[in-house]
Amino acid sequence: RVCSSNSSKRFLLQRGNLGLLRLLIAVNAVGPEGIATYKLLEQLGSTHHAKAFITRAEREGLIERVKGEPPAPGQFPPVYNIITERGRQLLQNHHLDY
Repeated sequence: RVCSSNSSKRFLLQRGNLGLLRLLIAVNAVGPEGIATYKLLEQLGSTHHAKAFITRAEREGLIERVKGEPPAPGQFPPVYNIITERGRQLLQNHHLDY
C-alpha cells in the first residue's frame, strides 16, 4: 500500500525491492503495449528472482499480465506485462524519470 511519497521511496529502496524497482522501470519504459515476459526476463536476467518479482508485481497490482496472440500455429502465445496506474504512481512517487 502506498501511503506517501516518503514511504514509497523507502519501500522501493529497501533491500529486496530493488529488483521490483528495476521491473517497474522496464515495464514502464515500453509504454502501454507492454513487454513480453521473455523480453522482460532477458532485461532483468532470467533468474528465479526475476520471475518472483513478476509474480509479486502482478499480485500487488503494479503490473497486469495479458495473453497475446500466438506468433504461429502451435506456438505458445506471449504474455505481455503492462504497468498499471498503481505501478506508475509508485514510480512517480519515487521521483524517478524513467
